[in-house]
Amino acid sequence: VLDENIKNIPATHVTAWLCNNGYLMEETVNNKKRKVSTQKGESIGIFTVDGMSKNGMPYKKNIYSAQAQVFICENIERIATEYKKSLN
Repeated sequence: VLDENIKNIPATHVTAWLCNNGYLMEETVNNKKRKVSTQKGESIGIFTVDGMSKNGMPYKKNIYSAQAQVFICENIERIATEYKKSLN
């Protein structure tokens, strides 16, 4: 149970932090931007894999292993601090 005064950190900010720190990078394919894992990201357990939509359209998705999730949790205070600064 969280204190009602605690605010969520948007997933987009976590992703932005991972990009800013070299774990993900943004690429553009067919005029669409997407985030994909870098070698540094793979070293902590973030992998970009191929997926298929229900309509049969291929796409890329990022998979975060347990190791990557622990890494994010260990850095959540840094991520939150940067997020708070971005609001000011």
